[in-house]
Amino acid sequence: MNKKKVIILQHNGGQLANQLWNFASVYAYCLEKGYECRNYSFFEYGYYFENITPDNFFIDVLFFKTFPIVKSIFSFKVARKIERIMYGLYVKLITALHGGAVIYYSDDSERPYYLPPTRASEEDLKMVETNAGATTIYFYGWLFRNPAGLEKYREGIVEYFKPRERYLSDARQQMKKLRNMYDRVIGVHIRKGDYQHWNGGAFFIGENRFRKIIDEYILRFSIIPEKTAFLFFSDGTIDVSEFNGLHVFLSNNHYDIGDLYELSLCDLIIGTDSTFGAFASWYGDIPFILATNSEIAWDYYNDKKTYFENKFSKMVHY
Repeated sequence: MNKKKVIILQHNGGQLANQLWNFASVYAYCLEKGYECRNYSFFEYGYYFENITPDNFFIDVLFFKTFPIVKSIFSFKVARKIERIMYGLYVKLITALHGGAVIYYSDDSERPYYLPPTRASEEDLKMVETNAGATTIYFYGWLFRNPAGLEKYREGIVEYFKPRERYLSDARQQMKKLRNMYDRVIGVHIRKGDYQHWNGGAFFIGENRFRKIIDEYILRFSIIPEKTAFLFFSDGTIDVSEFNGLHVFLSNNHYDIGDLYELSLCDLIIGTDSTFGAFASWYGDIPFILATNSEIAWDYYNDKKTYFENKFSKMVHY
């Protein structure tokens, strides 16, 4: 009897960390059920990872092998638009041929669709039972979540999502250098880019506010600045003059898999409300203090030593 296969067919169009939360949750579900897991929609980022293969000739040749070349020729935006248009046509073909085996979940409600072992939603159980004889089930949507599965299968999931060695070397070298000089390394993630304008800039936190938060953190937790490195990550330019008096360093990776991995190697993250910082927190099993424009509820973070689901986060949808 063939093992049932789960294929992640489509997501919400988000970037790396958005897709990783969804992917890791579905992968945990497959580990729980003993299913194979493939993610065709991960073609933009799959080549970053050591263990992830599409197991599909079309996806493998056109996206995993061909599009890294396309990205070297065209700008990121142009290459991304081309590949997403082509993949969209592929999705339409699959849904037309196998619509009865697709589990759709609309992201409009912004409520997670929980998978076993967290719990099985009514729709999930119904769909799995309906397709009990099918060898392949397709997942369509972004908010599939599996908190219990991520905890239960942490070791296997971390190994599965291990980046290829060539994307790790810069992160490890910089972290080793900082560890030799300082007792603690605090990762500071400042998301700029779309956050400066999206939703009226409601989630954007600038350098001036981050400086105040860091100063509060130092006082609240009796941090010794002379023995602490603050490693900054951003998709924009950081005005380091706002952090005079602190030992400030900038990540030497590009804002993608290298930064995500290096951020996970820090002792703690202070960052913008985003799936990026939150996934680095989960992957590295380290605390994540959410930067906000309002007063920080410092008491909430007093006993946090490892990863936890931050109740103030609106982006992850735990």
